[in-house]
Amino acid sequence: MSISAESTDYINWAYLLKGNYRKGVHRLREIMGTPGQAQEFCSNAGAMALVLGHDPDHPDANSEQLRELILGSTYVDFAIEHWFPLVFPGHTAEEIVSDDTLLAAVMGGSTTAPALAESDKWLAKALASLADFDSGGIDSIATLVTNGSAISAVVASSSAMAIVAESEKCLTAILENDDAAGKLFSSSVAVSALVASDKAVETIDGSPDATETFIAAIPSNASTLFPMLEKSDKLMKAAFDNDAARSALASVAQFASLVATTYASTFASESWATLAKIADVAKSNPSAFSSYQGKTRNVAITSNGTHSFEVAGVGMDGAGFTFICTDLVGTHRMNASNTTSGGWERCEMRSWLNGTLINNFPAELRNVIKSVSKKNTSGYGAATTSDKLWIPSWTEVGLTSGNAEGNKYGIFNSNSDRIRKNGGSATYWWLRSVDSSAYFRSVTSDGSLGSYNASSAYGVCPCFCI
Repeated sequence: MSISAESTDYINWAYLLKGNYRKGVHRLREIMGTPGQAQEFCSNAGAMALVLGHDPDHPDANSEQLRELILGSTYVDFAIEHWFPLVFPGHTAEEIVSDDTLLAAVMGGSTTAPALAESDKWLAKALASLADFDSGGIDSIATLVTNGSAISAVVASSSAMAIVAESEKCLTAILENDDAAGKLFSSSVAVSALVASDKAVETIDGSPDATETFIAAIPSNASTLFPMLEKSDKLMKAAFDNDAARSALASVAQFASLVATTYASTFASESWATLAKIADVAKSNPSAFSSYQGKTRNVAITSNGTHSFEVAGVGMDGAGFTFICTDLVGTHRMNASNTTSGGWERCEMRSWLNGTLINNFPAELRNVIKSVSKKNTSGYGAATTSDKLWIPSWTEVGLTSGNAEGNKYGIFNSNSDRIRKNGGSATYWWLRSVDSSAYFRSVTSDGSLGSYNASSAYGVCPCFCI
């Protein structure tokens, strides 16, 4: 382009600012720090041609620090208003950002594109134009965001959203407005742009407020927003920790797999509150957590010592994880006398487990243990009971087929799997299944099926669900 009309100013400013570059930067910093001088400088065509460049295809690298002083100032809108017509002669800045061809050239220019990105006014107008919305009444990002029709057009435009996703200022402004944020996250076009942009993910997970807005949108758009979680461990954990978001995402198989992978190596050290949240997801997608079967956690039981509990089932018993003790927590009788009257429902063992023993469990664990329905043997007061602690049935440990008393847990496939020790020695332990009027079924010291008088004190292998 020709700059003959501004050549004198151009030459003078080149001498002042680039004759000695270090002094030139100092001079411009002083100018930009004085409002009157700054406005005059930014309205001078020669100065703008020198600092911001007059040929987008051949930028002056030596102007980078000078350019940053202009683009980072409060006068950037004013500067661009006077600069764009130099780059595209015969057009005002308003005409340039409203014309598809000229705007494409601006966005494709090595100097014009980054300059546009720094301007509140002209970037807002450009976004409106890209979304085929009249930019006449748009003079800032704020007016764009608060104009319902304008923001609806922007979030539905792939070209506009490609810019928004890379602009922290635009995305932050949208997220700070509840109505605009709702439109953003409910638009598949907008979300696709966000997912494709690492900058957008960084912007959201870098701001607590933006993260909160994003998490709040998940219950209504779980599947659509899930890909964002795959790109940010911080966002994934924020969604996981939020009850509403986690509940909505639990049905998304990919989210379950992501959660399973994230916590697989830290299962033994996570808090029980966190494990309960993992269990919530596992309940909806047990297959994603199949590798969790067999994982163990230690539980310090007051007056009974520390015992290891193993994940015996995933997605069973109407819960996420079913735990069973890997040894025995001492011995106890089923009833005071040799009777099975009332079965499991009315036996002393059940009362002891759900009274004395559970109260010796850590409070953090007690807070997340679920009451679950347990099936019991037909006859002798048969019933489906609701228990927090229980002992297994012969069905659950694989000593009989069918599901009269629940389903077999996957960890029990042989006699050796059923062997439990009390104080280091394998011994007999109780099952809740009734054998006769005086006998409850049990597991012998070699893991096979046995039965004993209800008043006998044999090993106790408690189970619970979270």
